[in-house]
Amino acid sequence: MMKTFFDRISDLLTIETVLGRKLRGKSVIFVTSSIVNHLDDDFWIPIKATCNYLGMNFSLGMHCIENNISADQLNKIAENI
Repeated sequence: MMKTFFDRISDLLTIETVLGRKLRGKSVIFVTSSIVNHLDDDFWIPIKATCNYLGMNFSLGMHCIENNISADQLNKIAENI
């Protein structure tokens, strides 16, 4: 699924260039979810690099366990919007 995400977002550089240019300067909040906390800092490297390449600002990367988002996490997201 991540490969498909990166493939589609990279289409904004070659196919949908008008839309891609509109995203330049926008902030990105990336929220992931799984049943365990198995992500390390390396997980965010390609996401940050892609944002940088597209001229977007990586504001926040957050991982939530299962489908639960705590009040703390929601506040952190709200602070970055």
